[in-house]
Amino acid sequence: MKDFRGLLLSAIIGLTTAAPTPSHSARSRNVTIDHATGLPIVDLGYQLHRALVFNETGDYYNFTNIRYAASPTGDLRFREPQSPRVNRTHIDDGHIERVCPQSYPLWEDTSTEFVIKYLSGGYANETSAARSKRQAPPLHSRETEDCLFLDIAVPKPVFENAGNDDGVPVLVWIFGGGYIGGDKSGSTSGSPAGMLKRADNGIIYVAINYRLGAFGWLGGETYENSDGVPNLGFYDQRFALQWVQDHIAEFGGDPDRVTVMGESSGASGILHQITAFGGDADTLFSQAIVQSPGFLPMVQPQKLEDNLQTFLNLSGVSSIEEARKLPSEKLVAANFQMVTYSSYGSFTFGPTIDHNFVQTLPALALKNGDFDDDIRLLIGHNSDEGLIFASASTVNASVFPINVVASAPTLSQEDLDFIDNKLYPAVFDGSAGWPDDVMRSATFAADIGFLCNAYALGKYTKDAYMYEFGVYPALHGTDIQYTFYNGPSTPGSNAGATPTNSTLAKRGVKEMTTYNKAAVSLQEWITSFAMTGKPSTSHPEVAFPLYGGDQKILKLVDDQSAPVTAKDDIVADRCNAWIDRLFPALIKDL
Repeated sequence: MKDFRGLLLSAIIGLTTAAPTPSHSARSRNVTIDHATGLPIVDLGYQLHRALVFNETGDYYNFTNIRYAASPTGDLRFREPQSPRVNRTHIDDGHIERVCPQSYPLWEDTSTEFVIKYLSGGYANETSAARSKRQAPPLHSRETEDCLFLDIAVPKPVFENAGNDDGVPVLVWIFGGGYIGGDKSGSTSGSPAGMLKRADNGIIYVAINYRLGAFGWLGGETYENSDGVPNLGFYDQRFALQWVQDHIAEFGGDPDRVTVMGESSGASGILHQITAFGGDADTLFSQAIVQSPGFLPMVQPQKLEDNLQTFLNLSGVSSIEEARKLPSEKLVAANFQMVTYSSYGSFTFGPTIDHNFVQTLPALALKNGDFDDDIRLLIGHNSDEGLIFASASTVNASVFPINVVASAPTLSQEDLDFIDNKLYPAVFDGSAGWPDDVMRSATFAADIGFLCNAYALGKYTKDAYMYEFGVYPALHGTDIQYTFYNGPSTPGSNAGATPTNSTLAKRGVKEMTTYNKAAVSLQEWITSFAMTGKPSTSHPEVAFPLYGGDQKILKLVDDQSAPVTAKDDIVADRCNAWIDRLFPALIKDL
């Protein structure tokens, strides 16, 4: 900021702000310096964007809320993302935060209450939160349909050196949140400061938004006949990744060394990008870090139709054409109500097989070889992915088959009996792997929603590493604050803190205010993989094995221990049964 040496006094842009001048470090780029702030301005062609702040502690620039696509409103609603309109009349600094319209289901409140009681040795009353009423709040100032934006954090030396070499590796974050919530910088994400520090400022960090709920995940015959595009969230992600290919060199990044990283539905997005269009499209990244890749496919055509009609009815219209003409507030309220009252363990909206972008379930595409097999992978899952999705009612053994039908409604009775009696039998003597009906149900939810996706990635790809996050309570999502750890790098220091959101705090996840070896190890894996294609740690005695047929992984067991080599806890026999028998049966009507 203070000392951009060699500023060239030329190329004055005719704008109303203080006259910017080109940066010496980017003679071949369209980069200038704003005299009023000392911050760099990047000319993206369609707009001029200035860094919002310079983080002096981390020595990096924050370019926030960069538009990567046109506003998906009006006639562009429910359609593929389009290029931004040209607007060079002012310099945008991204100070207005953008969050896509969202909600969360009431059952998450019930789940939090239940999980706490279960982990402490008791059970919760399932009905307390589920029967409460919630009205759509006024639209938050950050929440808008015009939300297709991304953030970039770039170390100052990298930015100043852009154009002088091939650039540094790029790490693109895709947040999770069940396809109905989350954003690029909120509680489902975090500050990149810790990862940049772990990489010694040798990477660029990018985080993207994509459409959620009804705005991104409607589907079905009627919807498509109205020129509605299913799986729009995946198209948004792909559009943002293309933006990175086109523009990241201006910031000092190498478009040939892009690693995409995501958790939960964000990781599922990566899984779907790897298998997109039957594997026939360019992948737009060379590496992927896939954390708890989760989704429950929409397998009933009638359910898609019902969702569409409910959404239209709540919006007060009868067609997609009419919905495109409505003000955002009406559609946001309709989406809010539908997500709020989602059935337990579900989110109402999500990916569907459209025979175009999504041609089959990703696990089956991987098995069939319909994917880009040049992608290098770092795959992670948590020890207890399924508990937060196990209904409190599963303390009753008779409920398990009912929950299976709810999750896999298209399976035959023979397949349902196979699940109930063979794959997940009601045996609690330790031989089956679960101590009670709750963990039996949690194991089923983990397998169908997360673990078998991770297993398929490891099994059918040639260059994959896998780790297990086992730090208590190791619930789904509790690894996020470890990924975005921003605490001290060495023992004995209390500098810095990595906060946790209120939901995770209730589930036993504490704010990190001291050195955390597990978090440092995880970030070392992430950053070394992004930079070299191979995960490594500062523990030379612990080598990271390729996954392979023997399912060798590294496991984080607690906050202060070094990772250990282990055999993956994923039960191959169960996942093979899903991949070979049950997943094909699940989508037989699509």
